[in-house]
Amino acid sequence: MSQSNGPGDRLAFEIVDVFTDRPFAGNQLAVVHGADGLSTAQCQAVAREFGYSETTFPSSAVTGGEEYATRIFTPEREIPFAGHPTLGTAWVLRSHGWLSSSECVQVCGAGRIGVRFEGPDDQARVELSATPRDLAGPLPQDLVGDLLRLVGLSASDLSGQAFVAGCGLSFVHLPVSEEAVVRAVPASRGFGALTERIAALGPVEDLLDALNVYAVSGDADPLDVHSRVFVPGAGVSEDPATGSAAVGLGMALVASGLLPEGGRFDITQGVEMGRPSTLHGRVEAMGGRAVRCYVAGRVRSVASGEIALPPLPAQSGRAPGGNPPRRGRGGPAPPPPPRPGGPPARPPPRPGRVGLGWVGRREGQSVGWMRSTRLCLAQSSATVTGSRRLLRRATRAAVVGSHSSSPARTTDTRPTQMTSRPPVSLLRIRISTRSPSTRSGNGCSRPPPTTHRPPLDHACHTG
Repeated sequence: MSQSNGPGDRLAFEIVDVFTDRPFAGNQLAVVHGADGLSTAQCQAVAREFGYSETTFPSSAVTGGEEYATRIFTPEREIPFAGHPTLGTAWVLRSHGWLSSSECVQVCGAGRIGVRFEGPDDQARVELSATPRDLAGPLPQDLVGDLLRLVGLSASDLSGQAFVAGCGLSFVHLPVSEEAVVRAVPASRGFGALTERIAALGPVEDLLDALNVYAVSGDADPLDVHSRVFVPGAGVSEDPATGSAAVGLGMALVASGLLPEGGRFDITQGVEMGRPSTLHGRVEAMGGRAVRCYVAGRVRSVASGEIALPPLPAQSGRAPGGNPPRRGRGGPAPPPPPRPGGPPARPPPRPGRVGLGWVGRREGQSVGWMRSTRLCLAQSSATVTGSRRLLRRATRAAVVGSHSSSPARTTDTRPTQMTSRPPVSLLRIRISTRSPSTRSGNGCSRPPPTTHRPPLDHACHTG
């Protein structure tokens, strides 16, 4: 298979909508071509740039026109398997003629996933098949209640048994009433400590912080399912169509007794997001346990173009064969050597001093100087006035200083514990770049005598 990328610093991509029969519905997917040599960090940067629930990076090599490898990324991480990226990627490769067989195999982090095409190329329905892997449950009521609260629901909304199930990517499947599905809100946080409680139920691999909240109606074959999927653990607040959750749902429907011998179910998803999607699921079962799960849907092309190749991580200035120069504890970096034929290098600036002054309002008093505390910091005059770090340090030193009205000075500028302090409404910081050659008895520079208030260059509110 040959895939052209255009200029060497750009990658070709295509955008398709999956699980829909029309554009601008279903679930968006970006398929990036020719990315075999990209690092994980570069793939992650591209996925974050698109911002879709998933972005795929298929290999440029297709074996026998029927087998290919791909990597799948959410905006936050790489995942081993997902449904709509599997179907969308296979559809794109087949539309270019790189897949010639009607039955293909995708190799991903979850293993080998079967893909089958039904119908002509432009109207083909794509179906994936997956082997059930993880099943735990029914979940205890207290855990279910805590999980439902993540999406704004309560235990009273539950309408059946909840399970953890997946065929390469595991979800928590929570059956609720139809009204509760509509009322649910995207989770603002992940599972947190609930993950340990879920793991205690049994071995579950590749568990996302993901909830499939669904309502079932109608008779079997097919069941009608209204679903909403929330994946805060992968940076996806709500997903408009989730094939990996659909195959796991097939396992849960068998385990809960709704499809004990297997059967079909049609999922409506994404309606609340304005991207309606239709997923056609089916499950094969034996002895009350799922043995094979399927999900199918249609794909529509939306856009194509090129994206810049993300740069590799910076090398932080390390010299070949050596360590980077140390700054801070070893003092400032030496000045650069003079250019040949140019003026001599400017000597480093002399260190300056920072003066702090409190301006506050005590009850019944006007604003005035309450105390001046000096923080002696050896900084160059070029950076004293512009250093945000210095201002922060100066502010902290002033905030913890005493409010005594005594003009006495102190050489100890460390933070001190205060028991009481009058309220302060405004803090002003005065910056000085005088040389430390003139010193007072306490080792800090002495300002020249003045008969008026010193100029105040910086001010910040404290609350």
